[in-house]
Amino acid sequence: MNRRFSHIMAVLTVTALVLTGCNGRNKEKDNSDIEENKDPIIVVNNIASEAGKILTDEAGYEKKGSKKAIVQDVLNAADFDVIDVNTDETVLSGRIKYKKDASGEKAASGICDLTSLDKTGKFYIRINTGKVSNVFTVEDDIYKRLLSDRLSNLGERDSVSQSYLEEDISACYMRITDYLLAQEFFPDAISPAAEKETKIIPRTMLLAKSEMDLLKNYMRKDGSFEALLADDLGRQYQYSAVFALFAYEYKEFDKKSSQECAKIAETAYDMAEENYSSGFSRDQMEAEDERYWASAQLYKLTGKASYKETAENYVFETPKGWSKDKCGFLGTMAYLTCYNRVDLDVSEQLITGLMNDINSIVKESLDDDYLVATGGIYDDPVVEIVIENVRLMVLGNYISKNIKYVECGENHLAYLYGRNMLGKDYAYVQDSEYYNEPQIFILAGLIDSYIYEDKSPEAMER
Repeated sequence: MNRRFSHIMAVLTVTALVLTGCNGRNKEKDNSDIEENKDPIIVVNNIASEAGKILTDEAGYEKKGSKKAIVQDVLNAADFDVIDVNTDETVLSGRIKYKKDASGEKAASGICDLTSLDKTGKFYIRINTGKVSNVFTVEDDIYKRLLSDRLSNLGERDSVSQSYLEEDISACYMRITDYLLAQEFFPDAISPAAEKETKIIPRTMLLAKSEMDLLKNYMRKDGSFEALLADDLGRQYQYSAVFALFAYEYKEFDKKSSQECAKIAETAYDMAEENYSSGFSRDQMEAEDERYWASAQLYKLTGKASYKETAENYVFETPKGWSKDKCGFLGTMAYLTCYNRVDLDVSEQLITGLMNDINSIVKESLDDDYLVATGGIYDDPVVEIVIENVRLMVLGNYISKNIKYVECGENHLAYLYGRNMLGKDYAYVQDSEYYNEPQIFILAGLIDSYIYEDKSPEAMER
């Protein structure tokens, strides 16, 4: 299966942006010098009120992946042991690694690197002060479980209600985009082989279609927009882009439905362009990244030169963002994965800018005790930044296979799942506040990174 689009590979030959330092991992020396006969569950409950925390990923860790825990605000914490819950045996020991803070002093939080732990099961961490962590799991194929659980939960919903969609139509756009891009980039992670052989429509496509059917109601027969979209130019372009994306992805399952959506996409774009031409400059400025996405997505779908010309006008100040409010990276993805004729110089500039953005996140994360790029802020708004970052890490690994992108993505996901300053689950269980933030592309991409894992020495040295 060709997992790389040919023109991406062509431009990557002139963009040597892959990070170094990806040497093989060495298992740290075991140490059985621990206190015996201590129930970790009881210990955890007993120390819940003590100052400081040992933060782990509440969802658990992939056996073959990056596994790190954070020791936060514990005086004299220097060493750690990882202990098997069932056997009470130490399976890994190591030093807690600290960086220096802005004043040159040792940072308040340190990192326990558990990556060399190569067995599955339930474990907890005990540090030299006696403090222990909550129990965590190490599993094979953890992302398959997380994706399956999420798709099952989404599948329990027969359809999305119109009122739910209207609460935040931009969030609806992102959910649909999440389903469709996961299917486009990572079909092997989304669909079992049996489904492919029998031509069963994947769950992701069915979920997308259920929301697309509702979106059709927001365009009148004359091509004008209903009230929900009439005064928001950015949402109009997003509407066009989502229909173009769906038309492109759904044509192999239902050609007639795809053609209908393609017509809606072009009609919506024409109406948005009329509003753009007659609108205020402020409205235009606030809709540039959505316009970029829509034009690039329509060029990918139709091959029409007018869309290509509009998209390429943005190359010198390429919009960024991969969220319901900013979607510039989606325009770049559409252009770079287009089988229609594209300009090589434009492609080189776009891929260079994209990979520079991705690599800057990796670099900033390496300098951060929590191993995520946050811009120096640690509160709820940062969660959306972390989600956007992990999407980019998944994309970076797809374009240029590198273990650093996978590790950085896993660390960002761990942050969302409890390994953050507040020790808060933002996105793991259904009642967490960001659970409904689209994660299908992220989980499918991490599954894909292990399906196609390259363990050769050459790959590890890249």
